[in-house]
Amino acid sequence: MGTIVTLSLLSDGIQITCAIIALLTIKRQSSPILKLLAAYIVLTAIHAILLTTLGMVFHMRNHFQQNNYMYLRFPLLALIYYLSFRQFKSRGIWLCILFWCLTPFFLWFNFQAFGWNTIHIPYLTAGATMVILCVVLYLYNMLASDRVLNPARYPLFWTSIGLLLLFLTVLPSRGLLYLLVNNNLLLAQHASIPLFLMNLITYSMISADFIIQWKQQKAAELSASR
Repeated sequence: MGTIVTLSLLSDGIQITCAIIALLTIKRQSSPILKLLAAYIVLTAIHAILLTTLGMVFHMRNHFQQNNYMYLRFPLLALIYYLSFRQFKSRGIWLCILFWCLTPFFLWFNFQAFGWNTIHIPYLTAGATMVILCVVLYLYNMLASDRVLNPARYPLFWTSIGLLLLFLTVLPSRGLLYLLVNNNLLLAQHASIPLFLMNLITYSMISADFIIQWKQQKAAELSASR
C-alpha cells in the first residue's frame, strides 16, 4: 500500500510540475496547438488534485470525476490533433471529426447504461483508441514531410510519444481494473501501478516538449532582434 500511495503522489506531482512548466513557457505568440496542449495539461493537473482529494482525504469514490475528465480530455486531444493534421493536410482530420460526432452518443448511452458513478469504459476505450490512431498518423505525417528536418524538435513529437505509451498502457490496465475493482480491491490497486509509472514517463516527455519549444522561441526572438 505504501508503494502505491507513493507512486500515486509522484504521479500527481509530475502532472502538476508539467502544468507549471506549460504555464511558464507558453507565450502570447505560441501556436494555438501549444496553447491547447497547455490547457490540457492544466486540466489534467486539476483532475489529479481532485482525484487525490476525493480518494485520500474524503475516502469517496471518484468515478464521477473520472467521467467528467474523460468527456473533456478526449475531445480536447482530438482538437489538438485536428489542428496538427491540418498543417500536413492529412486525412486524419476526419478521425477527429468522427470522434466528436460520436461523443454525444457515447455520453447518452453510457449515462443510460451505467449512470455517472461508474467509469464509462466504452468511452475510455474509444477515446484511448482515437488518441493512439491520431498519434500514429501524426508521427507518420511528420516523418514523411520534407519540411520537418528534426522531428525531435518539432511540436508534439515528445508529447505524442508519451501519449502513445500512456494509452497503450491505459487500454489493458483499465480493462483489468474494471474487472478487479468489484472483486479484489488489493489486486485492483496493484493493477494501477503501471498507470502511475507511465504517468511519470509521459508527463516528463510533455514537459520536455514545452521546454524545447520555449527554447526555440527564445532562439527565434534572439535571431530576429539582431
